[in-house]
Amino acid sequence: MLLGKTDNDDNTVIVPFNVFTPNLEVSAAQVTDADGNLVTSVAADERVSLSWTVLNSSTTATAGANWYDRVYISQDTTLDSSDVRLVNQFITSPTPLAAGNNYTVTSNPIIPEIPTGDYFFLFKADGSENQQEADETDNITAIPIQIEAPNLEVSAAQVTDADGNLVTSVAADERVSLSWTVLNSSTTATAGANWWDRVYISEDETLDSSDVRLVNQFITSPTPLAAGDDYTINLNATIPEIATGNYFFLFKADGSENQQETDETDNITAIPIQIDAPNLEVSAAQVTDANGNPVTSVAADETVTLSWTVLNSSTTATAGANWWDRVYISQDTTLDSSDVRLVNQFITSPTPLAAGDDYTITSNCDYPGNCHRELLLPV
Repeated sequence: MLLGKTDNDDNTVIVPFNVFTPNLEVSAAQVTDADGNLVTSVAADERVSLSWTVLNSSTTATAGANWYDRVYISQDTTLDSSDVRLVNQFITSPTPLAAGNNYTVTSNPIIPEIPTGDYFFLFKADGSENQQEADETDNITAIPIQIEAPNLEVSAAQVTDADGNLVTSVAADERVSLSWTVLNSSTTATAGANWWDRVYISEDETLDSSDVRLVNQFITSPTPLAAGDDYTINLNATIPEIATGNYFFLFKADGSENQQETDETDNITAIPIQIDAPNLEVSAAQVTDANGNPVTSVAADETVTLSWTVLNSSTTATAGANWWDRVYISQDTTLDSSDVRLVNQFITSPTPLAAGDDYTITSNCDYPGNCHRELLLPV
């Protein structure tokens, strides 16, 4: 038999209790360079050391779940979706973190390529929010930081000949000496990445895809380049076979653009140069017999003496390459494939042939058959 209950209000017993949650906060944070010195400014692509300490400031240990601490770069002290995450550090020890205990983490990230300016490092304990906490608003500590960049510029450049004399004109195929100095004019050292300096020949002072690259010099020392320091490169290059005229040598620091800089517009220095070419012409020629008498007719199988003088009538010396002078027998004054070559004289001296200089060659040869032909003497 079921017994009735006269009072249903006494079925519940209310027992008060307290729910305690941990509270993680960044109690200390710092930014240092490779030598452990505190820094207030860093450069894009620079490696820095970030260190932070997380304290459980509550009276309760953290729960069993591990978590991630995170570090961001932000333009203000408020974390939002526009901020750049640098570090995502998984925290597995000491977990659970007892009340009043702390831990310290050090990480060495590379500063991303972001515009220069004033920023903050935001250090966030339990950035993944795996832990329910007494106060979710005190997990972040902000440290101000200035993002700077180096500035590489060509502070000096020159073009010289083999004797070290400055030149304002060069010839195609001529070998010249190029020298340039690159200065880091900023207050920040370059980042770790090396780079290429480049030299171009251009028809104007603006670098574009039509310019001819002469030099691609890999710069590995002194790198990183400290603020205010410079370096000088000296090397030889051969002028390509391009049309004569007025040009510029464009010397570009960090031609590969490996370094983010405060000013990318001042990397180039232009030096005007005139590209000339020599002009070789036969200034005199004669045909003589064995006694040295000029002749106007010869016989088949007769030996004659051919003599010619070559003048460089330009204002530019010949380039380094030697050449052949040739003598033909032709039925007219135009050289073509039907003409017979008598002489193929390799010219090795005086080469290079200076502007205004000349040389004379004398050669004896047998006049081949077919009479009444005219001697044509080109260079």
